[in-house]
Amino acid sequence: MPRRLPPVPSLPHLKKQAKRLLRHLQQERPEATLSDAQFTLAKNYGFASWPRLKKHVDSLQPEQLNARLAGTWIADASRSRFAAIGQFRPATVRFVVDGDAVTVTHVSRDVSARESRGTYTMLADGREHPRGTSSIAIAKWVDSLTLELVEAKDGVAVNGWQFQLSADVRTLTMTPTGDAIRRGDTAGSPAPSDPAEPRLVLSRKVETFGGHSQQA
Repeated sequence: MPRRLPPVPSLPHLKKQAKRLLRHLQQERPEATLSDAQFTLAKNYGFASWPRLKKHVDSLQPEQLNARLAGTWIADASRSRFAAIGQFRPATVRFVVDGDAVTVTHVSRDVSARESRGTYTMLADGREHPRGTSSIAIAKWVDSLTLELVEAKDGVAVNGWQFQLSADVRTLTMTPTGDAIRRGDTAGSPAPSDPAEPRLVLSRKVETFGGHSQQA
């Protein structure tokens, strides 16, 4: 049975594995080369060649995964479990991606079509980044379809979001994971109508010719 890659594999780590494997192969076959070790490692992971393994790994790097979020998403009220924010209800979420930087702009509207906006930028690279004077934020891909954002203060997670893409990358489910958001006391965040299972379900907005758009 082939070995399993981690959800977001590291190419440098795989290269180190290949070098270690080369030393092992050369004990049996002194003429073995690094290419031989890379080929063997790729086969161990279920790939026909090292280039195919590398291509797969490259497609799962954070900057490539971030690009999947880019664009405008439209809230699906029938599948969402969020109460109104005052008189406003979530309408759209837009993601602008620049490498590791992901800027999220959420728009809510009331019955008169008045808008309330909020913007948040995270660095989806799996590292800790200061947020304010005493908090840190960590955003990382836990698998190829799930991005998790956690804000912590004094070592304790206080706010968080999970961004879950569907397999066809046409539906996005946003779920709050921090206690403060579940209580509904975080400024600019949706207050859940069902504390046990709050979520915001959105469909990708697809731009078409002629300036018109539609949901995916």
